[in-house]
Amino acid sequence: MMKRNTAWAFAVMGCVVGMGCHPQRESKGDDWRWEVRYLDGSLPPSGEAEVWSIGAASETGWAIESGSLLGTVVLHEGRGEWPASEQPVAINLHAEHPNGSTQSRSGIRIDGTQSPVIELPTPTLLALHIVRPRLVGGRLHARLSEGMGEPDLSTWLDDAPSSATAVMAPHAAPRPLLLEFEFPVGVDRWPVHVQWYWQPNTGGIEPLRTEVFVISRAQAGSTVAVQSSI
Repeated sequence: MMKRNTAWAFAVMGCVVGMGCHPQRESKGDDWRWEVRYLDGSLPPSGEAEVWSIGAASETGWAIESGSLLGTVVLHEGRGEWPASEQPVAINLHAEHPNGSTQSRSGIRIDGTQSPVIELPTPTLLALHIVRPRLVGGRLHARLSEGMGEPDLSTWLDDAPSSATAVMAPHAAPRPLLLEFEFPVGVDRWPVHVQWYWQPNTGGIEPLRTEVFVISRAQAGSTVAVQSSI
């Protein structure tokens, strides 16, 4: 028993030195727990949760008080826990997807009424197959659009040129273009807007149009093959 208490004391000391993290320990049955997973069912191989105190209840819900960070919990196989208290807490999550990308969610209330399963936005690939291309002698650029309107030249000049590029040559079928996006939490279907630009070998950039592909929640986390009529 003495050895166990000594080990626990060293664990607490290590977490205090490590900027206030809440150490992983044996559950005593009075902790608030949660589980983090992605929409495709995978668990984060690593991650942490910042635990914040919450202000008083209002008509609009619970508000996180500024500067009231209580500590940080390291996730273990997607699970975290925090000592129960009279007031609920809110957690900000930062976790790694198995593909190496980092995902986040903030302001999630934990009040001990249940052990919630918290879902995270899920990296998803869109594989664009160009069917019977009509443009040759240049490069076709595809980029995810932040808006829902038609693209214009300013979006090209203000940001990176493209997310994916296909060289359009006579009698050569272009390979699928891969675009990555995050399928959000809380929706069953998500419209992905792709901006197309044409850059002929003679120079110049021509905005073409925006094409919309509707992706379902069941496809989150996978490579979704779609056909483009560009």
